[in-house]
Amino acid sequence: MFLSYEGYGVYALIGCYQAWAYWSRRSTKVKLLPLWILLFGSVVIQAAAASLLWFVLLFPITEALLWCLTGVTLIEAIVAVYRKQYWKCAGLFILVLMLMFLLNLLSRAF
Repeated sequence: MFLSYEGYGVYALIGCYQAWAYWSRRSTKVKLLPLWILLFGSVVIQAAAASLLWFVLLFPITEALLWCLTGVTLIEAIVAVYRKQYWKCAGLFILVLMLMFLLNLLSRAF
């Protein structure tokens, strides 16, 4: 039960940050960079600690971050299509496919 609350907390914090970023009309880098930093930080801590306790505590955060990053990237890609920024759109859709592939690997591993 604790792990599900941890995931909900991550979703809520990321949602608040994204709402602020969209409301204040920040760039795509400002919207995506903190998510990438958190994702790599949680993976690095899991690898460095190599402890079951850290893995159990950080795995839901990593999964929640991957889902949030996929959702935000998809929204940014749709906005890029609307603004007719086709190169940006193509790059963001490739990133969405890569993130879905990572989520698929993560779900198969566990």
